Formats: sequence, C-alpha cells, structure tokens
Amino acid sequence: MKERFFFSISQNGPTPVRSTLIGCLSVAICCLWTGLAQAQFSISKTADMLLDSNALLMPGTGNFSRVINGGAHQAEALITHDGYQFATWYQNGANGNQHVMLARRNLNGTAWERMDTGYDMTNGDEGSWDSHNVINMGISGDGRIHLAYDHHNDNLRYLTTRGVNKATGATWDSSIFLDERSTFNNSSGNLGGVTYPRFAPKADGDLVAVYRNGGSGNGDTHFLSYNSTGDTVDGVPRQRWGSSHIVIDGRSRAASSYSDGYNNSNSDTRNAYLNGIDAGADGRLHMTWTWRENSQEPNHDIMYAYSDDGGSTWKNNDGTIVANKTTGQTINLDSQGIKVVSLDRTQSVMNQQGQTVDHLGGVHALMWHRRDDGVDGEFDWAGERFSSGDSAYYHHFRDPDSGEWLRRQLPTDERVGTRPKIGYDANGDLYAVYTSGGRLVIAGATKDSDYDDWAVLWNRSNDDQIWASSALLDQDRLFNDGILSVYLQEPGADSNSPTGTNLRILEFSVAAVPEPTGFLVIVAAGIAMLCRRKKR
Repeated sequence: MKERFFFSISQNGPTPVRSTLIGCLSVAICCLWTGLAQAQFSISKTADMLLDSNALLMPGTGNFSRVINGGAHQAEALITHDGYQFATWYQNGANGNQHVMLARRNLNGTAWERMDTGYDMTNGDEGSWDSHNVINMGISGDGRIHLAYDHHNDNLRYLTTRGVNKATGATWDSSIFLDERSTFNNSSGNLGGVTYPRFAPKADGDLVAVYRNGGSGNGDTHFLSYNSTGDTVDGVPRQRWGSSHIVIDGRSRAASSYSDGYNNSNSDTRNAYLNGIDAGADGRLHMTWTWRENSQEPNHDIMYAYSDDGGSTWKNNDGTIVANKTTGQTINLDSQGIKVVSLDRTQSVMNQQGQTVDHLGGVHALMWHRRDDGVDGEFDWAGERFSSGDSAYYHHFRDPDSGEWLRRQLPTDERVGTRPKIGYDANGDLYAVYTSGGRLVIAGATKDSDYDDWAVLWNRSNDDQIWASSALLDQDRLFNDGILSVYLQEPGADSNSPTGTNLRILEFSVAAVPEPTGFLVIVAAGIAMLCRRKKR
C-alpha cells in the first residue's frame, strides 16, 4: 500500500523553532514519520466566480429554511458537460417573481452566460415559501438539458431543450427550450404528487430519474429512464422517457409496522429519503437511503440496493432480487438484506445526505449521525434529545469486490453542520464538502489508505466567509479535471420579504502530495528511533 504525507505552512509564514539544527531535523522528521500513514492533499483556491448578485433567499417567515439555492434537498445544480460548466438557481426577480435561471461557461474561462428560462416559481413562493421546491438538473448524452423544479407534492414542472447539443450550441437563450410540461413525455394529463425529482447520468448517455409520490413519512419512490438515442421528430424528443414504476414502497402495502423502542410510537407508514442514485462505469445503478417514519419523526437505518438491468430489477447487498418491475415486487421495510447500517430513531432528521459511486464501482455514503460513544464516552442516548455535538460525519462505503460495508469517521474538530456532499477524483481519492457554523469545510481521504486518513483540508482558518446554503459540488469537474468546484450562496439580513444575495462558484485545486523517497523514509525511520530512545 502506498503511503502519502502532507505538511502545510500557514498564511502568515512558517513559525521559527528555537532549537538546534539537529533538534529541528529530529522533530520535523519524527513528525514526518508519524504522519506517513496520514494521507493528505495540497489544496488551494483558484477561482471565486459570482454567478448572480441577486439569487433568491426566502423570507425568514417561510417554511423550513430561507435557502432554496444549495439546499439539502438539491441534488444537481452544478454540472460539467462537454467542455462547459452549467449552473441553475432561482433569482429574486422584479415584481415579486422568482425566475428559474440557467448559466453556462466555457471551462477555458470564468465568464458565465446567464439565461432567464422564462419560467418562475409558483408553488413554493408567496403563501407557502417552501425551501423544498428546489431546481434539479440533468444533462443527457444527446446534449439535452433537463430541469425539474418547484415541487413539494405538486404537479411535475419539467423543461428540456429542443435539439441535440443545445447545451453547448451557439444559441443560449430561452428559445432552446421546449414548452414546460407536467409529464416527462409529450402526453396529456399531469404527473401529480411529485417531490424531489432528481436525475442521474449513465455511462451510455442515458439518464435515470427518481421522485417521491406522496408525503413525508407516507410516500413511494418512483423510477424511470430516458433513452438519449430515442425517436425525435423535428428536433423534439418523442416518448424518450419510459414508464415510471414504484421501486421503494413506503405506504405499507406489503410491510409490517415499525417500532424500535424510541419515541414511544409505532409506525405504519414511511418513505425512503435517498442519499442519491448513481450509475457506475459498468452501468450498475446504486441507491442508499434512510427511512422516515410517519411525517416528522427521526430517520433510521441506512439501506442499499442496486440494479444491473437499468432499474427493472433491484437486488439487495447479497445479490438477491428485492424489486421487480414485471411482477410488481417492490422494496419495503420487510425486504431482506437491504439494511447495511443499523441506526435507531435517536438520529433526528438526517435525510438526503451525500452519495457517490466511483469509477471502480465503490459505493460511498457520507452521513452525519450520532457517535457510538456519545460525548466523552458518557452519553446515554435513550430518551435524550438529539444534538449535533453528539454526532460526527461518517463515511460508509461498499467494497465492489467483496460487497462488505466499512465505516470511517471524519475528524470532529469541526462540528456537524449542514448535510454533506461527497465526490471522487481520477485516483479514487474522496472529498467531502459541507458548512459548519456557516463556514465552508473541505475534507479529504485517499484510496491508497483505504480511506482511513480523513482530514480537514479547508476550514475557517483558511477563509472566514459565512455562507447561508449547503455546499454542492460538481462531480464531473472533479473527476475529469481534478478541480473541486463548489456552489454556495451568501446570507442576507433577516427579512420578512424575499431578498437577493450573492451566489458563487468557488474552485479549488486539489492534489495528493507525492510519497516520500525511499532514502527519506529510511532517514525518517532512523531518526524516529532516536527520538523514541530519547523519550525513555
């Protein structure tokens, strides 16, 4: 196993050490030797781009949160495709309108081309101000942009571009879009009861989509797929989306009731809150999720299923079919082998956190939940109210060869904050982004260490900027270019009216520092032994 090391110099320069030269070398090399197994990275900010100075921040009197751009419920708002980067958001428009916006930039520069799609938020604005009504984006292999937005148990609102490669074509205005639809295909009627629609690309250029039908604690997860080479008439895609079907049943049509001894409640209804749905390079689809019982109860357990046939059948961790579109079999609470981590209902609301599937098929879920030991090993969970101070971020990952699930805890020097996102680079190294106390935190771990070296790479000591939103990242940019691109919105003054603040895209260059030479390792080992002798 290769080992990597890291050292840093503060922004104020190196600190003098008052000792002899030999002492300095001894200390330095002892530290080096101790840190050889602590794989780290060099990281530097390379860009700070203003996407919009008037991005929507909801009124403080609204439901759930003021944050609609970069909210925890948002899956994809920043995507790189075919040499361009794309971003979507709501703008605090004139006359009380909240515009659905889209922008792109050529990766050779930092200038963004911004577009008002011509559509506004209507379901989640005045009267409700619902931060769940986020925009999610997908880009299929045929170059079409897909937007789904403004839902919290509402009719579908869906936009797609007219023709092939409209994403990167010369024209960049609202004329590239077909009219908004309330169904995925060109058909009459409405697809109702939609919440959290999200897209995921496959290696063959097709897309898959999932959404919830029903409410919190009482909903089903629906699945459908898009054929990027399907029939087109006059540039308009015809029936490219397949029919949707239920993959995860939360309404207890075939499941027993649930009780774990906490909260003094027995639940007969639930829904699956997905961390994500992602396709590996081999086409295999992967989902992880937690259950939410009833409407406002805490989440519990981490579940997993995968599909090798584009979503028609789904298997548990051991490879047994647990859902089948043809027979009507669905995943439910009683499905065997889907639970990969047991977590009781003392976790509070921990839904929709981070997931990615790396290029080698490794499945990674990044979630905060309560620590095993509590606070200083003395906390008794039973009957106690949840606190973020009692929790940590945990990386749960599945070995693609053995199917074994392993766990790593991230450092706790930054308290649990927003729900995190996770991504991987071309080496298979991992990066986590989240905010803690409103400050951006970036953590990393290397594949060479089996992800046993998570460390904070960027925090308030690097930049004390306060952010209102969660942090979203661009997976394609990270994998293809080694650049960590992060979507964040600034806070605004407390207000009973919608306001506009800066929405930014930050970029960081990240690289693992090369491993030390063999000679340096030998020298480090020798001086480390002397150091240990001196201490005796």
